[in-house]
Amino acid sequence: MTAKAYQLEKIITFRRELHRHPELSGQEQETARRVEDMLKESEPDQILSGLGGHGVAAVYRGIHPGPDLMFRCELDALPVREASGFDYDSLAPGISHKCGHDGHMAILAGIAGAMKGYRDFSGRLILLFQPAEETGAGAAAVVKDPLYDLIRPDFIFALHNWPGYPQGHLVLREGTMFSASLGLQLEFTGESAHAMAPEEGRSPIEAIKTLHAQLGHLHNPDKDSDEFSLITTVGLNIGGDDHGVSPGRGKLSLTLRAYCQDILDTLTARVLAEAEKTAASHSLRLDISTEDVFPETRNHPACVAVLKKAASMEGIPMIEKKKGLASSEDAGVLFRTARTGGAIFLLGNGEDSAPLHSFDYDFNDSLLESGIAIFSRIFADILKMKM
Repeated sequence: MTAKAYQLEKIITFRRELHRHPELSGQEQETARRVEDMLKESEPDQILSGLGGHGVAAVYRGIHPGPDLMFRCELDALPVREASGFDYDSLAPGISHKCGHDGHMAILAGIAGAMKGYRDFSGRLILLFQPAEETGAGAAAVVKDPLYDLIRPDFIFALHNWPGYPQGHLVLREGTMFSASLGLQLEFTGESAHAMAPEEGRSPIEAIKTLHAQLGHLHNPDKDSDEFSLITTVGLNIGGDDHGVSPGRGKLSLTLRAYCQDILDTLTARVLAEAEKTAASHSLRLDISTEDVFPETRNHPACVAVLKKAASMEGIPMIEKKKGLASSEDAGVLFRTARTGGAIFLLGNGEDSAPLHSFDYDFNDSLLESGIAIFSRIFADILKMKM
């Protein structure tokens, strides 16, 4: 394989075709079909479909025994309206690739193209196109799928573009790279009453106000601290527009996160204890549910060393982070299944890039060559193929 063994314009076209046709988490049927059609052109030894939903994996077997190396990207888009004005804008109303997963898929498409006809290496290369990263459900579903046992790797590498960093710079750290997080929904139920006699009911309004005021005392939002933890209120739903009714039900939706799973577990326990105490003091029933659960994503030291070598060999500037990111990624679920470990790195999308998940964000196509070059070097280092 060589870092130039692909057609860049074809990869850009593929990225923009994916961008025009985004699909939400768990609904990536057509995206998976496009990916599978692309992979077939590279003549892999095996294609696995329907992994954990709509996941797709291509397997390339070397002619010599060796380790199993996996590169992973994501299939899903976001429920964000596009307003970029590109000639490749999303054709799906209210849905768009505002996290750059289209670009990540295109980078792995470049790797696939470079694999056509190449088998003079040791071990296996596995390209995994994972569903439902945005909800935190995809990696777990892939791992639980019996097909995953056929491709369980020794090493896993993934990337994510990142606005705010210089274009094309590689950003990484050893240890926690992405935070653990979870979505917490607290539903308080009492009894509605006429608005002229609210004392005859049990409204959750005061209870939710009391709990919300206490949340600021439960976390440590200092992102420079190893003890960082954060509670973000993402939703509040109490009552409605009927001015004759004092409400009997209300829901508070929170996102909790921390660099470390232990700290997140402690934070979660503190929030739940406070919620239960508040509900009891106001004679309300409390129902608790969670969603969007992400474990921390930790980079293995050996894999970080491989990435540093790859960046050096390709002349790609590197930034080492002192702390992890406050955002979350479900690649950590996959890393835990690897026999050795895994690592995820960032590629700077540009210091002036619009933020991820914003309506005017777009993946920077100039990162395609850098991403392919880094993965190619990882491949050469672990599977011992000449560059």
